[in-house]
Amino acid sequence: MKTPSIIKALTIFFAAASSSGALSQMTTASAERSDPRDSSSSILINWKTKSSGAVSIYVSTNPDATIAESELVAEGITANSYEAAGFSSQRVFFIIVPDASSPVRVAARLLPLEGGRNFRDIGGYQTKNGQYVKWGQVYRSGVMNDISDADYQLLDQLDIGTIIDFRSTQERASEPTDWRVDSPKLFSRDYTDEGSAQLMDRLFAADATPAKMKQQMASLYFDIVLQHSAAYAVMFNDLAEKNEPLLYNCSAGKDRTGVATALILTLLEVPRKDIVYDYSLSDDYVDFMSEFTSESAQVNDAYAYLSQVPVELLEPLMASHPEYIESALDYLEKEYGSVMNYIRSELSVSD
Repeated sequence: MKTPSIIKALTIFFAAASSSGALSQMTTASAERSDPRDSSSSILINWKTKSSGAVSIYVSTNPDATIAESELVAEGITANSYEAAGFSSQRVFFIIVPDASSPVRVAARLLPLEGGRNFRDIGGYQTKNGQYVKWGQVYRSGVMNDISDADYQLLDQLDIGTIIDFRSTQERASEPTDWRVDSPKLFSRDYTDEGSAQLMDRLFAADATPAKMKQQMASLYFDIVLQHSAAYAVMFNDLAEKNEPLLYNCSAGKDRTGVATALILTLLEVPRKDIVYDYSLSDDYVDFMSEFTSESAQVNDAYAYLSQVPVELLEPLMASHPEYIESALDYLEKEYGSVMNYIRSELSVSD
């Protein structure tokens, strides 16, 4: 039997469990801004059900709001989509209430920021036992040095309590984060990113090929798991100790951050296919080739050399191929018996 303290801790991460009817009736649900980088754009809500009937849609700025605490947006909808407008510069959460099954909460996963890179919410995934990971609790991101004042008006609504920066000493100096709302606890550590250095050496080798670069990227994920264990331990400790939103980031927001997300979702018993799906979303949300090789990007000395590299060799570095995160999870299962064993033994996360 779980102790009351553990039950209390789990409520930090899980929204209310759905009934078996919800699992059989509501199959998918999502929400995205029509223009991902425009905070004034409309929000497209989509869902699929296995039964006929209408749905009602409610909205709140509180990710934990009940239906009674939320505002009715629309009712009697028999289609499988709805376009919600009028939520400019607001972080909002919708509750889809079908006639024939339990409600499901959705939100736009990617935050519509003018600056920043790949800033998104990891909530909303259904766990193996039918619960849902809470929205508005854990955020992941890439660099945040160019976040605008308008962006901070949106970010001020998130109440971020801790920011964990996985970047190296050099990366942080090159693109420093100047967080300008609230007073979050900041964590970073000084280190030299030897794994990325080896990746760059391979990139400029005379025998470099796309296949070899893809293999090298997969191998980099073994290094990420081992090199960042101390930072991942801090991340889990913060999640266990505090009931407040947490944000973690790296440079692209896909590799070190991707592993961190995979570890959290694995612990919460999100199916592996959904963990891989969340990882691969970086390709949908960010044009990394443009981000790192455009003329404006070349102003940064850290990226200037990338313009010398053939596109076909760069693609494996810029992509979020599913096999990259799969290789990291497979490695942990092989070396530790399971991902959970790694989390327990190396990250000091107790039951």
